Amino acid sequence: MSYIIMTVLLHSKNPARVLYINNIRSIIKRAILLTLLLATSHYSSANEHSACVNPDYFYRHHSPAELRAIADTCISGNYAQLYYNRAYHIELLSDATSFSRLTGNTSARNEAVLLSYQLYIAMIEELAPLWYPDKSTRIDFLNMNYRLRGEITELRLDGYNTTADQLEQRTLIKLKKY
Repeated sequence: MSYIIMTVLLHSKNPARVLYINNIRSIIKRAILLTLLLATSHYSSANEHSACVNPDYFYRHHSPAELRAIADTCISGNYAQLYYNRAYHIELLSDATSFSRLTGNTSARNEAVLLSYQLYIAMIEELAPLWYPDKSTRIDFLNMNYRLRGEITELRLDGYNTTADQLEQRTLIKLKKY
């Protein structure tokens, strides 16, 4: 019905009516585009895991593969990086423990390095919400600590204690900036 009315008005010789019809068409096109845009954004966020908007998500019961799958669904790069870091943290602990058992190199030093790494990560995970109530700052802080502490732990496990000490000193300087 409205199509017929618009066709009749469009074919009329009155320029004001033609302008009116063109405005209506423009409004209809914008409404359709807006609807499609909103529907598309809703669809893409529906595929995102709930952990991708919650840095306090309890991740410890997930395997590294599951954490990577969560990270793959995250739209935000910082949240994705956080879940990749958490997966790497779990893998580093399990791989280092398994490797030391296989080689028979279960030294007290390696166990102390792994335990201190695990305790440090647990501490910053628990205290970060208190220190950084803003989620974006908290995620940046957690990502930085996961990356640096993971690197320091790898260096110590490989026997590069001097390099690890130097990196740790630079890390303390960076932490003072936060």
